[in-house]
Amino acid sequence: MSDEAKPSPDASPTGLRFLAWLRDSEAGLVGAILAVVGLIYVVAPGPSFLFEPGTPRAFFTSYNLQTLFHVTALYGVLAVGVAVVIIAGGIDLSIGAMVALSAVVAAKLMTSWLPGIGEAGPLTTGILVAASVTLIGWIGLTGAGGRWANILVIGAIPAAVIAAGVGVVSGPRDPGSFVVALVEIGLLITLVLGLRRGADEQAGASAAALVWGLAAGSLAGWGSSGNGSIASIALVVAAASLAILIGVVLHLRQGAVVFGVLVGAAVLWGISSGESSSANVPIGTLVASVTLSLLLGLAVGAGHAFLINAFKLPPFIATLATLAGLRSLAMILSENRSITVSDRTFRVLGSEYWVTIPLFLVVAGLLSLMMGKTVLGRHLYALGGNESAARLSGLPTRRLKTVSYAISGLLAALGGVLFLGNTGSANPTMGFAYELSAITAAVVGGCSLAGGVGSIRGTVLGLVLIRIVINGTGLVVEGIEPSQIEGLVLGVVVVLAVGFNQRFRLKQ
Repeated sequence: MSDEAKPSPDASPTGLRFLAWLRDSEAGLVGAILAVVGLIYVVAPGPSFLFEPGTPRAFFTSYNLQTLFHVTALYGVLAVGVAVVIIAGGIDLSIGAMVALSAVVAAKLMTSWLPGIGEAGPLTTGILVAASVTLIGWIGLTGAGGRWANILVIGAIPAAVIAAGVGVVSGPRDPGSFVVALVEIGLLITLVLGLRRGADEQAGASAAALVWGLAAGSLAGWGSSGNGSIASIALVVAAASLAILIGVVLHLRQGAVVFGVLVGAAVLWGISSGESSSANVPIGTLVASVTLSLLLGLAVGAGHAFLINAFKLPPFIATLATLAGLRSLAMILSENRSITVSDRTFRVLGSEYWVTIPLFLVVAGLLSLMMGKTVLGRHLYALGGNESAARLSGLPTRRLKTVSYAISGLLAALGGVLFLGNTGSANPTMGFAYELSAITAAVVGGCSLAGGVGSIRGTVLGLVLIRIVINGTGLVVEGIEPSQIEGLVLGVVVVLAVGFNQRFRLKQ
C-alpha cells in the first residue's frame, strides 16, 4: 500500500495531530521510542530530577545526543536506500561491500589516481580507452538499434584480430604466442556470433562492443606506451559515457545527456586541479572524486538489476555474489591497506553532525515524497506487491527494478563517502555487516521482506529506535560498549520484528 497515505488529522484531538499524520505502525514506533527513552531515564545510573537536579544523565548530554543522531544519519543513508529495494520486492545484501569499495575508490582518486593520471602507463591508458569505446558502443545500441548492432558485429571480427595481434606483436613472437592469439580470436568471434544467434540478438552486439573496446585499448596502450593526455581524455569520455548510459537505462531522456555533461565537467575539473595529497585535496579533485564514487554506486546498482532482469537471478543470489566480489575488489585496489584522507574540507562531509543530519533528512524527505506522492512510487509498491500483476498491467517492471537498485547503490556509495569523511581513512574491511543494520531498520520500520509494504518514515523511526537501544544499553549496563552489543541487539530486534509482522499479517 502507499507508504505515505495518512488519515485526516481532523479525526484526532489537536495534541495528537502528529500521531494522526502517521500510519499505525509508525505511531507505534514513536510510542516505542518514547518508552525506551523513558526506561533509560529511570534505569540509567546517575543524577535525576530528584537527585542532583540540573545535572544531565550521560544519555541526555548534548554530546551523546549529537553523536547518537550523527551515527543515525550515517546509517540512515544506507537504510532508506535499501528500504526502497525491499518495498519494490527485492533485497540488497551488497550495501556494506559497496560502502568499502566507494570509500576506497574515493580515497584513491583524491590521493593518487587523479593527481597522477598525467603519468599514466600503458595498462591504465589501455583500460580507460577500452572502457570509453565499449561504453560508446553500448550507448549507440540504445539509440541507433539494429543498424548500429550490425556494424558492431561485422566489425568485431577485425577487432578481435587486432586485440589478439597486439599481444603477439608486443610479445616474444614465438609459436606459442601465435597459438594463444588464434585461440583468443576464435573465442571472441564465437562469443559475439554465438550470442548474436541467441534469443536476444542485442546481446551479441553488446559483446561486439566489448571486443571493439579491447582492440582500441590494446592499440592505445601498446601504441602510446602510456600517455597522460590520452588517459585523461579517455577518463572524461568514459565517465560521461557511463553517466549517459545509466541515464538512458533509467529513461531520463534529455536528462541523460545533461547528466553526462555534468559528470564529464566534474571529472575534467578534477584532472585539471593539479597536485593533491591526503592532507590537501583541491576542491576540483574532491568534487571529481565524490562524483565518480557516486557514479560507481549507480552503475553497481544498475548492474544488480541487469543480473536480475537478464539472467533471472534471485535478488538474494545476485547481491550476495556482488557482496563478496565488491569487497575483494576493494582489497585489490587498496592493496589491503588503509588509505588516509585528512583534508579538513573533505572530513567535514562525514564528521560534522550539522552536515550529516541535514543531508540525511533531505535524502529521506525526497525518498518519502517519491514513494508517497509520485507515480513512480506507486508503481514501486505495485511491483513489490505482485510483480506478475504489475507486468500484466503494463508497468515497466524491468525499469522499476533498475530504478530501485540504482537508488540503493547510489546511497550506499554516498554512505561510503560519508564514512570515509567520518573516519578519515578507507580500508576494505569498512562496512562489515552494515547491510544487516540497514535491513533491520527497514523491517523494524514496517517493511515486509515479501515487498509492497513499508514506508521511508517508518524506516527512519525504526533506525532511530535501534540506535537508541544500542546507545542506551551501552550506557545503562556498565562495562559494555555499544559496539560490543550492536550485533546482538540487531539480531534480536530483527527476529522480533519479522515474527511480529508475520503474526499480524496472518491475523489480518
